[in-house]
Amino acid sequence: MICFVFSRKDQVSKNAAEYLIRERGMEEGRLKGGILLHESHERLVDAAGIDRLGASVAYFLSQHRSASGTSAFTVHSMGNWGDKAELGGKPRELSVASPVHMLAALKDLSLQKAGVEVTYEATHHGPLIATPAFFAEFGGGEQALGDVRMAEALAEACYSSAVSLIDGSYDAGRVAIGIGGNHYPSKFRALALERGYAFSHIMPRYAAAPEMLEQACERSNPKPDLAVIDRKGINSYSRELITGRLDEIGLEYEKI
Repeated sequence: MICFVFSRKDQVSKNAAEYLIRERGMEEGRLKGGILLHESHERLVDAAGIDRLGASVAYFLSQHRSASGTSAFTVHSMGNWGDKAELGGKPRELSVASPVHMLAALKDLSLQKAGVEVTYEATHHGPLIATPAFFAEFGGGEQALGDVRMAEALAEACYSSAVSLIDGSYDAGRVAIGIGGNHYPSKFRALALERGYAFSHIMPRYAAAPEMLEQACERSNPKPDLAVIDRKGINSYSRELITGRLDEIGLEYEKI
């Protein structure tokens, strides 16, 4: 069972859910075609109770806020690399990533031809859950959050990608951890869309944490085949620590 999680406290999430109800015949709390639409009554970043639903994977339909105000569709895994957990989860704890489902959503979002950027984000914020999951978001500035058409495009892309996986018709390439780059890692996005790399957790340069690489490997379903390092997107000292730890773990890596 795939679970679509939404919250009426989140305008994009609410609009996406209403589209699924109106156009795809879904009902909150009822399973249809292997997909359950579930309303969270708390902030999505705090919705740790999702594990009780027993889903195989959860898609969190959410708003996205950016300091620049640039409108975008984004997808990302959940967790906190550092000592703070200001938006849900726990410090230095990662949720279980769902790289293949996230790649499918990224690809379907890129097909929406909505005229906005489509990208991965680095792993960040909560909730901390054991169900494989990811956030699929639209937003940017305040005005974008009320754009019903874009929220509907988000919902349709997630629905289409979920159906393709239920039908077993989706083919992904290698599963990878991404290391380096900024919060919006364009190199990893290109590898995903052009070569089918399915990224699980993405560790940006501002949160380099070699000691968490083993956790990143374990908390992914499926588990990664390799790590991809943006060699210009991380300083040499951190890069050496990271490659050393990858050697200890026994995870293959490539530099781009």
